[in-house]
Amino acid sequence: MAFPVVLAFTFGEPGARLDGVVRRGVVYGESLGFSVGTTMLAKRLTGRARPYAFLAVSERPDDPAYDVTRERTFYSAPSGHSAGAWNGTALAVTEHLLTRPDAHWAERFGVGFVGGALAGATATLRVEAGQHFPTDVLAGAGLGIASGMALPLVDRGAVAVVSGSAVVEA
Repeated sequence: MAFPVVLAFTFGEPGARLDGVVRRGVVYGESLGFSVGTTMLAKRLTGRARPYAFLAVSERPDDPAYDVTRERTFYSAPSGHSAGAWNGTALAVTEHLLTRPDAHWAERFGVGFVGGALAGATATLRVEAGQHFPTDVLAGAGLGIASGMALPLVDRGAVAVVSGSAVVEA
């Protein structure tokens, strides 16, 4: 979750880093709020059971997070962790492309790779933990990416454009 803010500080203009971090933090808050709100609404509408709900009691981990009597057992889709992680990555990449339009392709690739690796690991670990099905994390990723890309563009207004080739590189 810190990736967008760390990226803003790392690549920010000297003397304007704090302003860039604060601005990005505000946009990130808006974007994450939209992503989390949409995810929670979708969870309540779908009511999908988590994978561990289908296991025999003897096969479930002895942990309150795997208690099938809890309401959260039926909030599997979409994955909120995946939505949040991919939201941060998409926002960081989009903001980076907007603030550094002349960045070398290797820099774009590096930012996208690090963000994608962090978000991908989060989503993978949620499936491995038995908390989500792969489709849950894919749906969460879609919500996170959409809000993480859209809100920075909306925030900057009609002048914000990211080239297609830059997005592909990232």
